[in-house]
Amino acid sequence: MPQNPVPHHLLRRRRDLVRSTLLAGAGIAVVLTILAARTDATTAAAAEERVDATVSTQPHAVAPCTGTFMRHELPHVSRARGARTVLFDSNGAGLAVADLDGDGRLDVVLGDLAGPLTVLWNETTAGGPWTYEAAVLPLRGAQAIVAVDVDGSGRLDLVTTQRGGGVARLRNLGDRTFAFEPIPGIRVPAYAMAWGDLDGDGRLDVVVASYDVEREREQRGGALLGAPGGVVVFYARDGGFESHRLREGAQALALLLFDVTDDGRQEIVVGHDFHIQDDVFARGDDGAWSRLSPFARTSANTMSLDGGDVANTGREALFATDMKPVRRDPATLAAWMPLMQKTYERDAWGDGQRAENALHVAALPHGARWSEVATARRVDASGWSWAGRFGDLDNDGWLDLYVATGMIAEDLFAHLPDGELIEPNVVYRNRGARAPGHFTAHPGWGGDTLASSRSVVLADLSGDGRLDVVVNTLDTPALVFENRICGGQAVTLDLRWPGTANPFAVGARVVAELPGLGRPSRTVRAGAGYLSGDPPRLHVGVGSTDAPVAFTVFWPDGARSEVTVLPGTHAVVTRSENRP
Repeated sequence: MPQNPVPHHLLRRRRDLVRSTLLAGAGIAVVLTILAARTDATTAAAAEERVDATVSTQPHAVAPCTGTFMRHELPHVSRARGARTVLFDSNGAGLAVADLDGDGRLDVVLGDLAGPLTVLWNETTAGGPWTYEAAVLPLRGAQAIVAVDVDGSGRLDLVTTQRGGGVARLRNLGDRTFAFEPIPGIRVPAYAMAWGDLDGDGRLDVVVASYDVEREREQRGGALLGAPGGVVVFYARDGGFESHRLREGAQALALLLFDVTDDGRQEIVVGHDFHIQDDVFARGDDGAWSRLSPFARTSANTMSLDGGDVANTGREALFATDMKPVRRDPATLAAWMPLMQKTYERDAWGDGQRAENALHVAALPHGARWSEVATARRVDASGWSWAGRFGDLDNDGWLDLYVATGMIAEDLFAHLPDGELIEPNVVYRNRGARAPGHFTAHPGWGGDTLASSRSVVLADLSGDGRLDVVVNTLDTPALVFENRICGGQAVTLDLRWPGTANPFAVGARVVAELPGLGRPSRTVRAGAGYLSGDPPRLHVGVGSTDAPVAFTVFWPDGARSEVTVLPGTHAVVTRSENRP
């Protein structure tokens, strides 16, 4: 989203120009034309779009620092359904983090292919270690998990994709109780999903994508849902959802709503496995969807997608994970040999897909030109990588990166004990002001577990302003890495938009003004990473400053609010129902 909302007639002009650039390769001249459209009229329009917001705050809990994470095993194990772990049970299950009971503390929900959901109700007291009460929810075989308010009730429901099935919903009834309730109109095979207002009508829509190689195996085994797969958008309509198919067939492990064109609206990015080109779909003002080609080079087997403002420019980068060994010693190459033979031999000179992580950064502050810089930024190889997630782990004001790794598949790694490729998760520290958006592996923080990891969410579970790391693993207990890293302070924000169908402001964006650190931005998302649901709570590390931090909130409808929050504080920002 641009730094200032753009008037609708200029927005349409920018979008048409951006699309022509991406589809026809028109080059830098078109991008310069787009920038020229950002006239003084934009500032005037932005002033007319300002809305009031109230801010209530409370200080973060005070907790000691030890310089590392503290590892906690959780009472949940995600397992394959059979006696042996084989493809594609090896993909594991997702997780979600959100305040499900409205007490201000973030709860954790963990999926299991062979069993029910586990919810860990957060019982942490101020300044204490993270504690919880475990319970089981009556829904089995969940893959992706998202906490989202489907009906605008003001309570976050749990929505999952199901192994061999479609989309399921546990409606939040309050008092820590849920009821299974189908979502009218949504009955297609789904693996990955993401929620957001895709048509600008104020209601949350959902896009889902299938992983057909797994679905076909399930159908041979008698799966009930035989509808065609692919990438499908479901628009919220009175009484249910209306479908619009974007693609027939898919091998999608990840979906992300991400503003590729910097026009203030989110495109749909689909990450495919098996050397299938990733998709970017953009919606025009006429409601029609078209494919864009913004990235010259992508991952060949995209397994996770996340967006983050790694250089504090106000513009997010896009990170995709893939499979590439960190080391090239004989023992590592011998362990990886089956994959090397099946995957790497496909790479050819000039191929735009490579079996390695990809980090896409905007080539200009605004517009649609992108550069792929993973190798230059030292994040191209992290092993057999699943979830890759951005978050400021040391509160120095710069987004770091956590990557979950490992693989268990007896039919692929029969030459390894228990069919398991054992690798450490990787924590990358942003080099910050010395080299913004460049990274260095940082095992000293202690987050590099050897447990076979899959889905990851970074969230402040203990209310101390530090991002903890929640990991759903395969065949071992799920983990929380409680953050005890010594660093600066942070601001956490909950955005509230009462009286609307989107009360948690999914799709909103905030930009902070941090002298000496730039203008970092954060986006409220429901669905990111690998099979994971993030809380609608934003975290902004602010370094060592004690000065009040100015935030601009860009609401999903393009209006904006200006608020100021003290460091070391959690803020609830509530938008006025009516514009001035």
